[in-house]
Amino acid sequence: DVLGEIDPANAARYRENADTGVAELATMSTGIATRLRPLLSQSYVALGTVGMHFEHRFQLQPEVRIADTGPQPAERDALLLKQLEAAQARCLEVASAAPPQPDSAWFAERGIRLVRIDPFGEGIAPGPQLYPALIERLARDFERCLAGDGDRVAE
Repeated sequence: DVLGEIDPANAARYRENADTGVAELATMSTGIATRLRPLLSQSYVALGTVGMHFEHRFQLQPEVRIADTGPQPAERDALLLKQLEAAQARCLEVASAAPPQPDSAWFAERGIRLVRIDPFGEGIAPGPQLYPALIERLARDFERCLAGDGDRVAE
């Protein structure tokens, strides 16, 4: 509507583009919710808070969320393993940008999938498809985490 006020000659086109975009996002969101619904009962532990908006939108709830600041990596990883075992979770979700990263091999040796989610869209080309591509990537990351498909450690 604001663009239409600035450029009235193209107001109808802006409204049509907005309506199309909203409809496409709603369709995508419904599809993701359908794919994730069977996985909602799967237990996982989250390191940090970057996935919270996606989790909230799709009703995902980690058993435990641990701050990504605080203890040194070895101490933190031991705490994470303890929480994963207590929750009987087989997946640890971490942000791809959260330093320092947990030791993937250490968790894999213990049967835990470590899935790095990318909430910032690294490597996705700017443009109108950035947001849908980002949300779809997050959905796939959570599917890998919760369903246990593919490699035990995601890159």
